[in-house]
Amino acid sequence: MIIDGEIHVHTVNLCWTHLGHALDLLRTARSVRKDATNPQARELSHRYSISSIIHSFAALESAINYFGYEMFFHDGSARYISPEQRSFLLRRFVQSWNNTPCIEKLIYLVTESGKTPISDKLQQQSRELNTLRKWLMHGFSYTSTLLLQPKGDNLFDLVDLEDSVNWSEKFPQTKFSDIDSVSPDDATVALRIVLEILRLLYTSQNEPLMLITISSGLNHQMLFQEEWDIDAILGNDA
Repeated sequence: MIIDGEIHVHTVNLCWTHLGHALDLLRTARSVRKDATNPQARELSHRYSISSIIHSFAALESAINYFGYEMFFHDGSARYISPEQRSFLLRRFVQSWNNTPCIEKLIYLVTESGKTPISDKLQQQSRELNTLRKWLMHGFSYTSTLLLQPKGDNLFDLVDLEDSVNWSEKFPQTKFSDIDSVSPDDATVALRIVLEILRLLYTSQNEPLMLITISSGLNHQMLFQEEWDIDAILGNDA
C-alpha cells in the first residue's frame, strides 16, 4: 500500500475472498455429510466439496497473480522490479506471464524471488490439484463400467465398477477420489496443499495473509509467519 497524503493506493486481489469461501464450503460439506436425516446429504456434500476445491485453487491463483502484478506490472509498488533491473531470462518470463502456467509462476515467486525452497512433493501435489481443478471446472468426461446383479423388477445390486481412468496413477501423491465421488476429505487435502503453498509464498514476501470466514459467525484473522497453524485453520477433523 502507498499512502501519499489523502491518496491511498493498494493492489486489489481476491485471494482472501476465495480462501475464506473455500473454508466455509468445506465446513458446510462436512456438516451436511453428518446429517443422517437428509436423503440428499451425500450429493450436497459432494457439491460443496467440489466448490471448495475450485475456490481453493482460485485463492492460490489470486495470490500468485497479486505478487506478480506487484513485482512486474505495478511501478508504484515497493516490490516492483524495473525492466532495467531484470535479467534476460526474467524479461522473457515477464513477457510470457499471462500465458505461463500457474505452477511455473509459483515456483519462480517462491523459489527464485523469495529464495524459499518448495519441496518436490508439494510441487507434485500442486500439479495434481491443478489437474483435478481443471477437470472439475471444464467437465472432464470418462467412462464407468458397472457390473449389476438383478434383484427384482428394475432393481439391481452393484457388484463391481471400473472407470476408464486409473485414479491412483493420476493422483499418486494426493490420493484424490474419482471426480464423481469427491468428498470433504478431498476438499481438505486440496485446502491443505493451498495453505502450505500460501504459507511459503506469503512468508517469502514477508507479508501477512488475511483470512475471513463467515460460516460460524464472522471470523477475521491476519496470519503472520509464526501463526500459520494449518491444522487449526482446517479444523480438528482435518
